[in-house]
Amino acid sequence: QVVVKAGVSPDGLHWTHLEEPILRPPYLLDTQNILTYDESIEKYVIYLRSGRARRRSVARYEAEDFRGPWTNHQVVLTAEPDDPPDWSIYAPAYCRHPHGGHLMFFSPFRQASDLLDVYLAVSHDGQLWARPQRTPIIPLTDRYGGLYPTPELVELDDDTWGVMTMACQHPHNYLAASAEDPLRLMKRHPSEFVWATWKRDRLVALEAHDYAEFTMSELECAGEQLKLNFKTHQPGAFVKVEIIDGGIPNRTAAASPPALAGFAFEDCDALSGDDLDGVVSWRGRSDLVDLKGKKIHLRLRMARAKLFAVTV
Repeated sequence: QVVVKAGVSPDGLHWTHLEEPILRPPYLLDTQNILTYDESIEKYVIYLRSGRARRRSVARYEAEDFRGPWTNHQVVLTAEPDDPPDWSIYAPAYCRHPHGGHLMFFSPFRQASDLLDVYLAVSHDGQLWARPQRTPIIPLTDRYGGLYPTPELVELDDDTWGVMTMACQHPHNYLAASAEDPLRLMKRHPSEFVWATWKRDRLVALEAHDYAEFTMSELECAGEQLKLNFKTHQPGAFVKVEIIDGGIPNRTAAASPPALAGFAFEDCDALSGDDLDGVVSWRGRSDLVDLKGKKIHLRLRMARAKLFAVTV
């Protein structure tokens, strides 16, 4: 019988293990069980294995105390209608984004091929989740048959983020299905722990393969500089920004409102290249001190470019 036990520590170094389990069956506990404290709701939250339509999924529970009782059960991550029919969700590596959002690195188990790579889901509140892209964020290579992410998303240095990942040289059920001794097979095909790394703030991107123009929802301007984390492809590619009064509703059907004086596309100095903190300027001016504390919209034009993050 699988149960989850806990420990407490005053300093993170010296631990006392609690005798009484904090979770026991009928909870499904044979996967990563991620427990955290959510300050926004002042409750403990745990992500566990669940099931839906005969496929593994991820469930979420809440508690006032980390020992339980656990309530408000929700299935928060499961295979979706446009996913392959053999998908199940394994290894839910929940963690927080360095800037505060909720992330879930997870491994879809492809039962037909017996392989696992890693995808990403994101959330504002830890309950409603979305997948920003339909391709693996950590793809398989010829060397591995299964990848299992672990929390946390770690800032390895000023410009690099990483997720420690268990990489198995064999497919998921290879050991169990083989007639050979499993221990001998494990020695011949050992698992490894590797870093999956990205440049800072570059987990996902808005990408314009050719040309794109869009407007962001209103933001409060800090009055300093507008910085873009971006990358352009090929000569002639660019990113430009204009600033619009944030008091104007941002609706696609509405007439396109004019930019603030001096902050139009025509004034913007085009950005190109590969920059984690590209400063936007308008005819050489980059400070936004006159807009400090005001609500603004950002309208962007991009050609053959990726936009990863915006700081304003």
